[in-house]
Amino acid sequence: MAKYGSNSFIISVATKDMTQYVQSINGFEVEGLTADSQTLGDIWAEVLPTGTKRASDVVLRGFYDDTATDGVKAVLGTVASTPGATPVAVVLTWGSTNTSSFNAFIVKFTRIATKNSITEYESVLRPTGVVTEA
Repeated sequence: MAKYGSNSFIISVATKDMTQYVQSINGFEVEGLTADSQTLGDIWAEVLPTGTKRASDVVLRGFYDDTATDGVKAVLGTVASTPGATPVAVVLTWGSTNTSSFNAFIVKFTRIATKNSITEYESVLRPTGVVTEA
């Protein structure tokens, strides 16, 4: 079984390689939703799968960069704000070839200034629709 370090992780957002701008990612969860199926008289909680899945928000953090066409501000800084907004394509590459691909809306963008430090950013991507694991 191969092991991989952070130097083997790649993230692409809107077809741009953002790896060099990301210092941390919160992780990526795919969840199968359930419905409460406990009946009267049961003392243990019970659930049934609903057949619906969802992916968790992806939170990216790193140093802020305002390069005009492919920096953090240009790619991760435009928050979806209208019903007609178009999601961005996201591809997470884990190790050599494992990928998680999905569309997402950028729902939050924060600039973080700290005394005696470099300005950072945090961007929240909310997956929508199908997640393809390959």
